[in-house]
Order: sequence, then C-alpha cells, then structure tokens
Amino acid sequence: MGVQTLLGSFQDELDGSRSAISKCFRLQHDFASGDDADDDTLMICKSITMINPDFPIEAFVDHAYLSIRRICNHVTVVGDRQDQALYYSQVMNGSFKFLGCSQPRILNKDGKESDTTKREGFHPQNVVGRDLESLCLPDPREEMSKEDGDEEKASLLVDDRLLFKGAPAIILSSEGQVQEKLWLDVDVIDTTQLDTNFNDLRHSGFNVNPILLNDIEEIIVTGRRATNRSTLLFREGNIYSYCHAPSFVTM
Repeated sequence: MGVQTLLGSFQDELDGSRSAISKCFRLQHDFASGDDADDDTLMICKSITMINPDFPIEAFVDHAYLSIRRICNHVTVVGDRQDQALYYSQVMNGSFKFLGCSQPRILNKDGKESDTTKREGFHPQNVVGRDLESLCLPDPREEMSKEDGDEEKASLLVDDRLLFKGAPAIILSSEGQVQEKLWLDVDVIDTTQLDTNFNDLRHSGFNVNPILLNDIEEIIVTGRRATNRSTLLFREGNIYSYCHAPSFVTM
C-alpha cells in the first residue's frame, strides 16, 4: 500500500498535466525545459527506493514509472520472486478484476478509470516486487513491423531517457533476447537468494536484514547507483543481486 500511495500522489491528472505534489519537485535536467531546471524554490528528489512493491507491473511500466523518473533519476526496486504476501495479492487482485470490481485508476494499465463492464479471463495481476524481469518497455518494433515493416520509425517512439544505461561493460548474459530488451532506468535488486531472512520471512524481512539495511544506507548517504556499489553483483538487464557468501559457509 505504501508504494501505491506514493505513485498515486505523483500520478498525472486526467488532462495529462502533472499532479500537485509532482509540481513541488524540480524536474530532472533531461525532462526540464526553460527555467524549470533552475527553479530553486522547488524540492529535489535524490532517490526513490521501493521495497517489495505491491504494484501492478503493467501500470508501472505504462505510466507510473514516468511520473517518478522525471523528478528523480535514481529509482531502486528491491524485490523477491518468492514473496508469498505478493503472491496472494496477485491472486486476489486478479480475482477481483475477473469479477468486474473496480480499482483506482493508478493501478490500471492506461491510467484511466476501470471499465467494470469488460470481463476478461482470470489471470494473476503480476506485481513489480515479484515480476522483476518485466521491468522493461514493450518493443514497438514488434507491433509496427507486423503492420508496415517500418522498424526505424518504431525505434523513434522509444523515449531514450527512460532506458537503463548503467550496466557494466562486461555483460554476463550472452542471450541476445536479454540484451535487446528495453530495460527501464531502474536499479532492480533481486533478494530471492538472500538466505539471511529469519524464519523464512520474505515480504517484511528487510527490516531485520543487515545486508539490505546497509545497502539502503549507502543509497541515502552516497547516492551511488547499483553499478557503483561494491556489495552488488550484476546479473542481466537492470537486475542485480547481493554478493555475499551463503549462510552455511559463514557459520
């Protein structure tokens, strides 16, 4: 609920204008124009960190991410693919949509009010905290190539400011499909293999995990992106994991 409240406060108005809270923050230089970048009366957002976010992946990629990226260029998502609380959330919200229940427009893919008359087949509503490999933009070349074959024109539809550019020079994954994805400019920290959770805590175990707490402290104090933090190991795309020995080695 915390992430839903945060992103809801930055959601654009129905006419496409920025929300009142968003206007309290200075735009990033790559989004600002004219005097917007030099307005000293506005607040500066140094970083945004979302831990195990319970937020629909489609809505985040479609519109919610843009609303925070333009006021902050250091967005971090900490997730766990085995988070059981988020799993049940996916099932319940998917069931509510199947039954035709409405939900706040911030949680809808297009950012508009729910159409309760439209019924779809049941499927879980995948969330950001579990579906870590889906934090990428859909490739417009695939759809446009089916229509008129103009892939060059489709590439112009991608906003380069939203794409991840922080990967190390050495790419560990040799899969072309992974490298070609349009990854969002987000530092994704996968804590699935972090085996220091007490009593198998997954969703709320971060507050008793020193590895994660120390990393959050480094984000706040130094402002370093994931690529420049020594405790992280690059995986693929925009995904990192913590580099530490398993618990049975340190015991």
